Amino acid sequence: MKKLELATRVCRAGWDEHEYRGLRLFRDLAGKETLTGMFGLAVTGVRLSPELRGFLDDLSTVVGPPDPRIWPPKTTRLASAYGRALPAVAVGALVFESRDVGPMTCKDAADFFMALSDVVGDQLGDSAVVEAATLELLTRFKRVAGFGVHFRPVDERLVALRKCIERRGLDKGRYWLLFDGAAAAIRKAKRIEPNFASAISAVMLDLGVMPDKLGLLVFAIVQHVQMANCVEGAEQAPEILRRLPDEYIEYVGAPPRRSPRFDGV
Repeated sequence: MKKLELATRVCRAGWDEHEYRGLRLFRDLAGKETLTGMFGLAVTGVRLSPELRGFLDDLSTVVGPPDPRIWPPKTTRLASAYGRALPAVAVGALVFESRDVGPMTCKDAADFFMALSDVVGDQLGDSAVVEAATLELLTRFKRVAGFGVHFRPVDERLVALRKCIERRGLDKGRYWLLFDGAAAAIRKAKRIEPNFASAISAVMLDLGVMPDKLGLLVFAIVQHVQMANCVEGAEQAPEILRRLPDEYIEYVGAPPRRSPRFDGV
């Protein structure tokens, strides 16, 4: 029988030292790497640059309010109502296994910017060229991830994140400039504002993160939004979220019928 092998580059455990992503866990990482950096190492396989690590730290603070009335944090609140936080963490992760909402939308946004970069070429400084290229690509992509803001005129998270980006000097990169140009074109043509997923994607492309890693890395960084509701929901464990009171339930359908075979009272 042919021997089957599964290769791994994640870790090799030793006796007094362990290899992690090609580094020594205690010699190279302990006391020297940050939590954000460890998430980056786990997802990308390489250590993050200080610029990318700092940007992700900023992102974690502006990602959004963990208001349990807002979906998807509401799903973790419901799942944690049975008194256990970890199952709710799993539910919160599964909610984001979608390219329509949450961190995984960043890949599609990044794909759009990379396609836009190819079309624009060396004419990035010509706003008319960027606008025309954006509108042409809209016919191909139909819907661009990272654009559209619900129930309010602008994405307040993007407003805050833009200040962080400018403060760190990350607003000069090629993809960030493409994002700004595309946002102007889409705003003019569709009256649609960008949300912060498109801005995240542009900055992370400039900092060397590939599209297939974007969503998972953002997901890892913003876990505190879900965790806050997992913990409080499990502590409260409200019965109202496990079972609706009968008085709130109205049956709509055919009236009940007695079975001819029923011989009870």
